[in-house]
Amino acid sequence: MAWKDGLKGVLGALLGALGCVLLSWAASGLVSSASLLVTFFAGPLAMAGYRRCKGLKNRRFAYAVTGIFTLLASVLSPVVAAAAYRLEAGIFLTILTPAYWAKAWIVHLYMSGLAMLAFWQRRGRLQVYIDPSLGPRYEAGKYAGGLMYNMCPMQLAAQAVPRQFYVGGKLEVDGARLRTVPALRKGRTFSVGEIAGVVLGRSTGSNVLYDKDHQVLAKFAWSMGNADLLFLYLLEHNVKFDNLPPELAVYGQPPTGS
Repeated sequence: MAWKDGLKGVLGALLGALGCVLLSWAASGLVSSASLLVTFFAGPLAMAGYRRCKGLKNRRFAYAVTGIFTLLASVLSPVVAAAAYRLEAGIFLTILTPAYWAKAWIVHLYMSGLAMLAFWQRRGRLQVYIDPSLGPRYEAGKYAGGLMYNMCPMQLAAQAVPRQFYVGGKLEVDGARLRTVPALRKGRTFSVGEIAGVVLGRSTGSNVLYDKDHQVLAKFAWSMGNADLLFLYLLEHNVKFDNLPPELAVYGQPPTGS
């Protein structure tokens, strides 16, 4: 039922916010100013709790719940941090006085702004949870330092596509079979027929191959060796590109329904 999913979302966001407050308390015991940095994680933790508890898949409700608990965590974190750092018996009476709030409003405003900035920057994972079809586009837009730069070429070297080749040592193509070659994790094997489409990412992101369920199959960057071959290979097999730029459209965009 919707109300149960909504309740689970509220509980998850609450747990995430409490996690931030506890981190702020623990960090302030080591470095007094560390709680200012911990607040940056209030938004991501609230959203992570919402997802982990499988909250209601409604964008407005999810934003409202996680946003409210992000702000609450940003307000409570300095209070708890002050109690942990000063270790005075009367601290809880002190923070209830008007004088305390008159002096501390700038700090609270700063921390709330920092928390909401992180909330806005990291909202992509929450959007993907609500609408899985956004997953490939979100992954393509993420910074991918390990994949090198991803500047889209103006033109490709015309050449025949061999049966077998590697793409930057990260992806192996052998006929209709493709296999990822990650550094630490176990590789994944899939066929070209499983590829539902490709999203071309920005210059600091990556290009994403995804399946019919919008799950990421593999990633590559234009700076990788044989990336041109992979592009031509995908075109030969009528794989759809979601956002093919004009400079590459001349190589032939497969029909949308293929």
